Amino acid sequence: MVNLSLTCVIVGRKTGAFDVNIEDGMKISALKQAIKNQSDGLITDPWLKLQLFLAKTEYGAWMDGATAEGVALDDRGHPQGYEKMDPSLWIKNDKYFGPGFQPYEGQVHVLVVVPGQSEDASLSQIFPTFRPYCEGLNLQHPHLSRDALVEKLHEAVIRTNFVLLSSPSGSGKTSLLTLYARKHSEISCIDVTFDSTTKGATALLSNYGVNVRTKKCDIPKGKLCVLMLDDCQRVYNDDDFWTRLIKGSASWIPDHVRFIISATHLLETDVPHSPVTFGSIEFKLTRDNFLVKDEEAHQCLNLKNGLPPKLRFLHAGRGDDTRVQWAHRFIAHIN
Repeated sequence: MVNLSLTCVIVGRKTGAFDVNIEDGMKISALKQAIKNQSDGLITDPWLKLQLFLAKTEYGAWMDGATAEGVALDDRGHPQGYEKMDPSLWIKNDKYFGPGFQPYEGQVHVLVVVPGQSEDASLSQIFPTFRPYCEGLNLQHPHLSRDALVEKLHEAVIRTNFVLLSSPSGSGKTSLLTLYARKHSEISCIDVTFDSTTKGATALLSNYGVNVRTKKCDIPKGKLCVLMLDDCQRVYNDDDFWTRLIKGSASWIPDHVRFIISATHLLETDVPHSPVTFGSIEFKLTRDNFLVKDEEAHQCLNLKNGLPPKLRFLHAGRGDDTRVQWAHRFIAHIN
């Protein structure tokens, strides 16, 4: 048996991540008990009542701590879109932490739901009938169309080969890509998300027909094709990739292929800076572009999202400033 160190996060609590040591020959039921015993008092409920979910995104990548803490619960008290772990299966089951499992720094492996968490979450939600969509915009839920921003992006795509979206986390970059692809169905929009820890940027992009190393593009001619590169901050350190793509591609990327580069603007001093080649990108949408206008704020509050009517319009008067301020706090939940 192999001793594993699994990083766990309790859903809905801002207690941070903690590690649990356990042998892979044990069952998930034993993992429940280990999580309670090694939670340093954070969990007081009986371990049999804990629910465990695999902390993998729909793309198969392990979550990071910030994303895990922001996971919302559905009406059943389950994290949306995550696989519930079967207590009768081995920890080393191929579905969970099999022979190929290799933990890395910054990963979260297990989402823990404690008894009553669903009810607590419902009471604390500003939108009782709506749950945030952590992977961007869910078109099945009420949302802002952001028509002006979508058209601003489209104009930039038509005029140039590269457009940069750079703004803080949660500002709506991934949602904008979703809205753009839906509105401009005449364009072939291809999602490329850099959220894999096992594949480099060059290898990942080559899966979509663009190989920056061999200078070859296999995307068939026809209608305009836009490759929407998301979470690019994850591969900021790959200077060779960005140089080859942005500065060295003019001679071999065909005219019908365009790129939208979406990256979270990070303020921390110890994170990689954006590649120097980003400076040569003429068209950029930044934080100010993603801020909602007052009209959109009113529209947001009128969406059928379960917010009680008496709470929809709260004016923050500060001198002559009577613009709706509260709505801006809610946009992250809608987008």
